[in-house]
Amino acid sequence: MSQWLSDTIAAIATAPGEAGLCIVRMSGPDALKIADRVFLGHSLPSNCQSHTVHYGHIVDPVSKDRVDEVLVTIMHKPRTYTCEDVVEISGHGGMRPGTRILEALILAGARLAGPGEFTKRAFLNGRVDLLQAEAVAEIIRGRTDAAHRAGLRQLNGDFSRSINEYRGKYLDLLTLIEVGIDFTEEDIPEFHYSHFLSLAKPVHQSLKDLANDARNWRSLTEGLRLLLIGRPNVGKSSLLNRFVNHERAIVDPSPGTTRDTIEEMIDFNGVPVSLIDTAGIRSSGRSIESQGVERSLREAESCDLFLWVIDGSRELQKEDEQVYQHLNVEKTLGVLNKSDIGSVLTKDLLSQFDIQEWVQVSALTGEGFRSLKETLFKKMVGAHDNYESQGVVNVRQLECLENALAHSHQVLHLLNREYEQEVIAIEVKEVVSQFDQILGLEIGEDLLDNIFSSFCIGK
Repeated sequence: MSQWLSDTIAAIATAPGEAGLCIVRMSGPDALKIADRVFLGHSLPSNCQSHTVHYGHIVDPVSKDRVDEVLVTIMHKPRTYTCEDVVEISGHGGMRPGTRILEALILAGARLAGPGEFTKRAFLNGRVDLLQAEAVAEIIRGRTDAAHRAGLRQLNGDFSRSINEYRGKYLDLLTLIEVGIDFTEEDIPEFHYSHFLSLAKPVHQSLKDLANDARNWRSLTEGLRLLLIGRPNVGKSSLLNRFVNHERAIVDPSPGTTRDTIEEMIDFNGVPVSLIDTAGIRSSGRSIESQGVERSLREAESCDLFLWVIDGSRELQKEDEQVYQHLNVEKTLGVLNKSDIGSVLTKDLLSQFDIQEWVQVSALTGEGFRSLKETLFKKMVGAHDNYESQGVVNVRQLECLENALAHSHQVLHLLNREYEQEVIAIEVKEVVSQFDQILGLEIGEDLLDNIFSSFCIGK
């Protein structure tokens, strides 16, 4: 690992394409020496004070041709992102200037950085823990304001502090067990299973709550699939257009206008939602419309939530009952559309369907739409009012949390059965081990490479 950190890396840190600026980042023990070989200005970078910016030109170290007019920022270790000497070169944007600067640095002795290698060095040098390092990637990939805020909280160490707190509690439990194992002949109080259970149960419940919150947050940040479903001509496409604030779907009074699924991604109060408009469900002899209905039913098998749209201005149709057969009622919010025309459907008529909530709206005028969005959002986040309380939880972190919870549950089982203390200690150590893996205290190099391989180059 020390050999891996002994060279100096460089990469373009800004996105490719036309832009006002391009930033090339360099980090490592020879960053200042390499900068000396390519920078033409009033002072050599190695002679400059830390955290200062200098005007000049980058030159090809072989031909001595000028490559670009730049500003160079000098940062001395350890007060840098990687805890190494860092040089950042700000040149003109575009496809070529950044590439030519990078080529000059490589000719002068740097090597091209791999994906996430700057952040990986920050982790290996103790600048951030693994949770904070992973938060960097989540901030970059975040699709909503909520995901961005969660990433910042994790980068700030909020989730790390929480995990360390749980780790400390289980280490305390482990200490109490091992004291009894190691000092059986000494004047140590007898190990009482009931007392230890009273200590372990609240810690286990807290861990269970943390894992539940992590699961819910993960599902929200990954995004939900929301299906608009109903018989033809009830206003599904009009409702889609109302959600996205533009004419995304064709609206026509004749039934069967939508013959394929239409999907649109929206930011719904910080939750990414794929809103899917489907062909109206009915029996049809027309081949193309039948294919649309089949696609609608396939979407119904994989969606997270249903908006079942009914024309509230007309009596229930047999086709409405057919749609109901394809719903997961626990995931369904009923929508009575066309309230601007009037409503003939009463609660008694709707009671035959086991749908907990109905909202009246007019997709045409917008009447009731705010109430629909509020009700829908509550259904999406469930009972978790403070659904942003957790930092970003990725698949790796969630898997470790689930494993920790499983071993913690086993601890309670063994205590209830009064197993030997040595056996119980093994399970408590497994819980602590899972926390160590989350924080990166106990992790193999192969897994570490896999984690950072998903980062963009230059970060």
